[in-house]
Amino acid sequence: MNKNADKIRMIKRTCVIIGILAVFTGIFFAGKAFFSPAKGVAKVEQTLQLATELPVQGLGKSAPQEYNGQVRKVAYLTFDDGPSKLLPKFLEVLKKHDAKGTFFFVGGNLAKKDLAPYVKQTVEEGHYAGAHSMTHKYGKLYNQNEFVDEMKEALKMIDEITGKNPKLVRPPYGSTPGLHEQLRNETAEAGIKVWDWTIDSNDWRLKGNPQGIVEQVMKGADENVEVILLHEHQQSLDALEPIIIQLKEKGYELVAYDEKAHFPVNFWKDERL
Repeated sequence: MNKNADKIRMIKRTCVIIGILAVFTGIFFAGKAFFSPAKGVAKVEQTLQLATELPVQGLGKSAPQEYNGQVRKVAYLTFDDGPSKLLPKFLEVLKKHDAKGTFFFVGGNLAKKDLAPYVKQTVEEGHYAGAHSMTHKYGKLYNQNEFVDEMKEALKMIDEITGKNPKLVRPPYGSTPGLHEQLRNETAEAGIKVWDWTIDSNDWRLKGNPQGIVEQVMKGADENVEVILLHEHQQSLDALEPIIIQLKEKGYELVAYDEKAHFPVNFWKDERL
């Protein structure tokens, strides 16, 4: 009986000693962490910094990216039908407001030697240059199935002028209904990406009415990601500055298309494009 009692007392002492050691060990490491917070803080700050530097990937109007608890609002100003003699003025306005754009050039205009320096300037200033076909003719592109061939030719011309090899195109008149299944298959096989738009500025019909263009754009800018259709027209140039100012006031970043962070914006909702 005494032996059993001694054994129980010994077990209790051992448990008490182990408990005391555990408490002191915990206090030691907690104090070390408390009095040396720099590494922990640096780690958190580094994580936040890396998150904010990540490119926006896979963005859709229904799936904006969120970093540090804040949703990133992004607007892509896109310009069709150039290059034109107005291009330097568009670039000037964009530069003034630290905004970037995405330009879709037509091969017939790219062939004009006097406009080539403007195309090169576009890329050098951080904008994106994509293709808008060679002819802009609906019948040739869609009925005669020359869409891919024309886009390849226009993309090659941009490469020859700028030294860049772009992959993004915009279908003249939009991808529906012209870009039928056969052409979409050919486009995907060629590694070409397609962008339509989420906001049509209607600048092509609002001639002499830049304020109407501004109102049309701002009326549609209600999502966290917007792709805005504009053209290299005088009324669009006149509307550009107020559009930029008002988009920024609504919290939008104005960025150029990034091939490394591509996301689909086509009316067919074809994920391959």
